[in-house]
Amino acid sequence: MEITSITSFLYYYERIRERTNSLVNIIPPDKMDFAYMAGKFTIADMLRHIAGIERYMFVETVCGRKSAYPGCGKDLADGYENVLYYFNRLHKNSVEILSRMTDEDLQKKCLTPGNTPIAVWKMVARNGRARNPPQGTIVYLP
Repeated sequence: MEITSITSFLYYYERIRERTNSLVNIIPPDKMDFAYMAGKFTIADMLRHIAGIERYMFVETVCGRKSAYPGCGKDLADGYENVLYYFNRLHKNSVEILSRMTDEDLQKKCLTPGNTPIAVWKMVARNGRARNPPQGTIVYLP
């Protein structure tokens, strides 16, 4: 599917985000630091990771800049309310930046984090589908 309109992409992108939010919004506060096994990502880690990848890898890349992914540590946001705020704030910021793109920008080239040239529309299409978490990892709560 070739993405030729940033407006239609953002509409699609927000619909995907609604699915993710429907899961995020039912995470019990006492499960935010749950991990299915010691040493594995917690739910909070996954939310920080999703937010950071979206804003600092995906958006930076399609804007022609290098990935600035900050990781997913508690230093970015700790505690239920702070993690949700970080998750939502970075998404809002990402959409604001993407909404300033033009349809012509979608035809330009960018470099993936691995330095492979790719059309912006292809990067947008791939990340629009892949950006959301494997939802089974979030719903696996004891």
